[in-house]
Amino acid sequence: MEVWKWILDALPDKLMVQLVQETGLQIDGFRKVNTSLIKMIRPKLVKTILVPSKNLKKAINYMNRVNPDFHEIRQKNRRELVDMMANGQKKPSYVLTALMTSRETAHLTLAKSLFKDLGTDGRLEKWEHANNQDENEKTKKHLYIKEIKELKRKLDNEAKTFNKVEKKLSQQLQRSQKEIQKLYNEIDKRKEENKKMMQSIQQSKQDLSERNKKLGEKDKEIQKLKKELAILHEKLDENKETIATFKHKNKQPHKVIQKRQINTSKEKAAMIGDPKNSKLYPLLSRFDVTIIDSVDIGDPIKQNILKDSKHVWLLTYRVSNRNQNLVREYVQHRLKEFSDFRSFLQYLEGMNSD
Repeated sequence: MEVWKWILDALPDKLMVQLVQETGLQIDGFRKVNTSLIKMIRPKLVKTILVPSKNLKKAINYMNRVNPDFHEIRQKNRRELVDMMANGQKKPSYVLTALMTSRETAHLTLAKSLFKDLGTDGRLEKWEHANNQDENEKTKKHLYIKEIKELKRKLDNEAKTFNKVEKKLSQQLQRSQKEIQKLYNEIDKRKEENKKMMQSIQQSKQDLSERNKKLGEKDKEIQKLKKELAILHEKLDENKETIATFKHKNKQPHKVIQKRQINTSKEKAAMIGDPKNSKLYPLLSRFDVTIIDSVDIGDPIKQNILKDSKHVWLLTYRVSNRNQNLVREYVQHRLKEFSDFRSFLQYLEGMNSD
C-alpha cells in the first residue's frame, strides 16, 4: 500500500479527477470531484481508492485501459528502468504504476524493490520533480514563443495599415503639387494676357489676387500633409523600438486601440479616454463616437476630429492632468468633463431619455 500511496500522491490533479470520474468512485461528502476541489480532498481521495480493495481494482483496471504502452515498461529489466527514470524518459510514478498494475508477481516485487531502494536515498522524489521542472520550462518556452508570434502578427498588421495611410497621403501630396503647378501655369497665362489687355488690368489684378490666395491655401495644405506624414514615420520608429525592447526585456509593448464607427445620420462625438465598459455601448448607439487615446491629443488628425465633433467628452479619470489641460486649451465651449464612470453613465442615460 505504501507504493500505491506514493503513486497516487504524485498523480497530477487532472489525471486524479479523470480517474475518479471514469471509475465512478464515491467520495463521502462530495457529489462530484473536480480540479478546484482535488487539492483539498486529495488525502481523503487517496484513502478511498486504497480501501476497500475493490476501489483499487477499479483504479488498476482503468489505468491499464488508458495506458496500453504499460507492457513496454514491464518488458524492461531493473537497470533499464532505473536509467529511464534517471534520464527523464519516464517519470518514476509512471514506471511504478506500470509495474504495480501488472498481474505478474515479478513485476510487483520489482516495483516494491525499486521504491525501497530509490525512495530511501531520495532519488525517486528528485527524478519526479526534475521531470516536472522540465515540463514547466517547456511550457514557459512555448508561451514565450506564442507571445512573440502574436506580437509579430500585430506589428505586421500595423505596418500594413501604415503603408496604406502613407500611400494615401502620398497620393494627396502628388495631387496637391499638380494643382499648385496648374495654378502657377494659370498665373503665368494671366500675366501674359495682361500685357495684351490693358483695358482689363483691374479685373486681371483681382483674378490674380484670388489665385494667389488659393496658392497659399494649397501651400498650407502641403505643409500640413508633410507634418502628418512625419508623425506617421515617428510612430513607425516607435513601434520598431518597442519590438527591440521586448526582445531584450520580454515585455509586451503598450498597445493602442482606436475604434471609430462612422454614421453620417448620427451626431458626431469625441470621447477622450477609453471607459472600457460594455454597459455604455447601447447608450452610445445614437452617436457617431470616436474614442481618442490621451497620448494622441497633439495629433493633427485627432484635433480635426475634435473640431468637427458636436459633443466632446473628457473622461478625467482616464486621462493624465497634463493631457487634460491640452484638451481644455483646444476645446472650450463644447467640452464636458466626467470625473468618474458613474457620472458619465448618468449623463448618457439623460441624453437617451430626451
